[in-house]
Amino acid sequence: MAVEEVRGRQRITGVQVGLALVGLALIGLTVLLAWGFANRGERLGVSGRVRGTEPARDFQLALFSGETVRLSDFRGRPVVVNFWATWCAPCRVETPILVEVYKESKDAGVVFIGVNIQDTEADALRFIQAFGIPYLVGPDSTGKIVVDYGVGALPVTFFIDRAGVLHKRWEGAIDRDALRDLVAETSG
Repeated sequence: MAVEEVRGRQRITGVQVGLALVGLALIGLTVLLAWGFANRGERLGVSGRVRGTEPARDFQLALFSGETVRLSDFRGRPVVVNFWATWCAPCRVETPILVEVYKESKDAGVVFIGVNIQDTEADALRFIQAFGIPYLVGPDSTGKIVVDYGVGALPVTFFIDRAGVLHKRWEGAIDRDALRDLVAETSG
């Protein structure tokens, strides 16, 4: 019998307590996920939509070069943050374009940061070398940056203005003209 009568009261067994805790944990997780999904798009917008009021979330990134940078280190400069992975086919399409536009705009003070996700270091370094990526690149080893920026699919690129405000978000591989235009908008 699961419940025993003890001095006029029922005694709860360990199995019942365990089931109650699992149920509460599932309810809590469901509420947390629903809240996260409901607020993710609202905060960061969708591809191409102007946000212009939300400060970009600061993050720290340990680069493959051994240095560590924070997004806030570049306040006063326009920043392009691109999330990518070696196994992402559209990332392979847009990487040469990112490299080209970076080279065109770096003398104007534009900063490009590549955030690598879900790769081994060896695979990421081979990709960086194969494409000759000259800008700052590091792994989001904890997944926190991906979550903070609401990245659900790759590639995705964020444009942050000189004041540190999210200017635009681009989902999917970006073409040369769009990248140049968004860098120019963000720099202005």
